Amino acid sequence: MKILEQLDSQVDALLHQLSQAKAENASLRAQTQNLKSTIAALEEKNRSLTDKLARGEAKCAKALEHLDRLIVRIQDYDQVE
Repeated sequence: MKILEQLDSQVDALLHQLSQAKAENASLRAQTQNLKSTIAALEEKNRSLTDKLARGEAKCAKALEHLDRLIVRIQDYDQVE
């Protein structure tokens, strides 16, 4: 009988460990889902910032081209005089 009591005790301990593992698993799944949501939001923000940067670089390039044309006009004018 002593052996059966020990077996009962060990089964109870294992069931308790299983219950704890299931709770921890559920918690980790929730954390994983939260992290996935955060990653998705950061990826979208990254895409948005990358697009804004590309647009800013394009504007800067156009402005530089415009300034180059103005410099050429000024230089051409100076040569005429």
